[in-house]
Amino acid sequence: MQIPKFYDLMTPVLRVLENLGGTAPFEIIAEEIVESLEIPKEEACSLYKTCGAGITKVEHNVAYAAKYLCSYGVIERVEPNVWALTDKYESGMVVTHENILDAAKERLMVRSKFGC
Repeated sequence: MQIPKFYDLMTPVLRVLENLGGTAPFEIIAEEIVESLEIPKEEACSLYKTCGAGITKVEHNVAYAAKYLCSYGVIERVEPNVWALTDKYESGMVVTHENILDAAKERLMVRSKFGC
């Protein structure tokens, strides 16, 4: 099994956060993703080579999914490495990665113009 791409992890990240009461540390979110998607241990433990030691491919892709979800406004970082659903998220919300990516890219481009 190949590790899901970050855009395929956006809805699972939302579901995990919802199932965990709306707030969770990044590590728990990544663990729950591995469990819920039944990613084999060998795949889940494979390291992402370009990010230095200690981050797996799954964690890398979950982090990117969270970045786009944050830019979309449905999650926010409430503490270092702790993410939470925002008021924009509605329980059971159905999202498509195309909509989130388009909106997130727009917001990221605006931010980058202002150096944020």
